[in-house]
Amino acid sequence: MYKIEVDSELRLIRIRHYDKYVGAELVSAMTDLLLNWASYSADRPLADYGKMFVDFSETTGLTLEDTDSAFHYTSGKRLEGLGFAKNFRMVLLKPGTQVGEAERRFKKVKEMGAWRELDISMVDSLEEVVLWLELPASYKPSE
Repeated sequence: MYKIEVDSELRLIRIRHYDKYVGAELVSAMTDLLLNWASYSADRPLADYGKMFVDFSETTGLTLEDTDSAFHYTSGKRLEGLGFAKNFRMVLLKPGTQVGEAERRFKKVKEMGAWRELDISMVDSLEEVVLWLELPASYKPSE
């Protein structure tokens, strides 16, 4: 499951994953964000935002067996074709469980097609998220 939060002051989009992370949920969330942008921020275009924080810290498990390289490749190409990605710095906060599996999958996907073009990194802590996205030191994500 996921929730998309938009902070217009920080020009930050946070995709918060929680409970069980199933398959290619991040691609689904990003597609939702693109197709339904007006419902998230009617006052500013998506292009005005430049930072994305993908928060996996509240996931309780990962089920990645139903994802594959072809899906990620075509999804990445589709997102690239929509003009997304190239304007964003994206950071993924590792989950509390199954970290090795998350790192393995991140590395595999990052090496594919359009995903290689993203300014994207995976980090261990909220402090690293703050530094990487140049957020205020006082930044705390909403619950």
